Amino acid sequence: MRTSIRNRLFLIIYGIILAFIVGLILLNTVFLEGFYTKSRERTLVAAFGELETVSLTNPGLFQTVLDIENQYAVDVQILKQTDADPGEPGGSGIPLSEMYDRLYGDTFAIRDGVIAAIMRQFNDGDESGFSSVEVSDDGSYVAYMTEIVMAFGGDAPEYPRLLALCVGQVQNDGLYVYYILTVTIQSIQDSIGIFNAFTVIIAALFMILSGVAVGFFSRRFTQPILQMNAVTQNLAAQDFSKKVAPSTKDELGDLGLSINKMSEQLETSIRDLKRANQQLAEDIELKTRIDTMRKEFIANASH
Repeated sequence: MRTSIRNRLFLIIYGIILAFIVGLILLNTVFLEGFYTKSRERTLVAAFGELETVSLTNPGLFQTVLDIENQYAVDVQILKQTDADPGEPGGSGIPLSEMYDRLYGDTFAIRDGVIAAIMRQFNDGDESGFSSVEVSDDGSYVAYMTEIVMAFGGDAPEYPRLLALCVGQVQNDGLYVYYILTVTIQSIQDSIGIFNAFTVIIAALFMILSGVAVGFFSRRFTQPILQMNAVTQNLAAQDFSKKVAPSTKDELGDLGLSINKMSEQLETSIRDLKRANQQLAEDIELKTRIDTMRKEFIANASH
């Protein structure tokens, strides 16, 4: 089936744009969550960099930490260990709430059992399930990045999951001050979902607009070609009255000028050829008449 160059040009350009958009959506689906999670991890580290400079005895501690939370969109817990052995959650005979003093943070943000597990992690030096990170040049800080399930067991999907930066600083008495900075995994996934939905909407609008634009420009691009095709068809019929009107100063414009020049030269050549043919016909006719007159003269002379 014959297709026009305009349709092929439209399909090629539109196909490239569509492939680019589909590739962008696929890349978002595959890589965006990991990229966004790494970005939030860097945000947690940056937020701790601000917390590190805050004195825990500062009367304005609450407002200062609240400002940091709002600036970085994170939740902060600052706890001071009061018992040297956190033990198993609820198993040491000491109420979990008495294992630490809460210097800052929402009482219900992280369960006591989770806090006790974090305290055990620092006291035992067990890094299983935790990813060690560097947050400060101060050697008294130990930091881990981990994921927290807000339940005593990790098999309770109805509880929210948190991406947490857990930082412990050993005090002179051997006990820790804990900084626990968290963002919800769900907020990361929601942000990714919103971004992907926005990307799809923008892609759909862009496809519509690009379709109109590509159709318009492909028509403008192929119009000179169609005009030159019409002129060359007239040349084939020896109609030299039509000329190409160059509309661009590029290769197509040069081709149009060349067709016009060829048309003029071809018209001149054909005119000269017709004139030569006419002169030749007249010469032949004259020669024929002379030959006839010669024959008649010879015939008359012989009688």
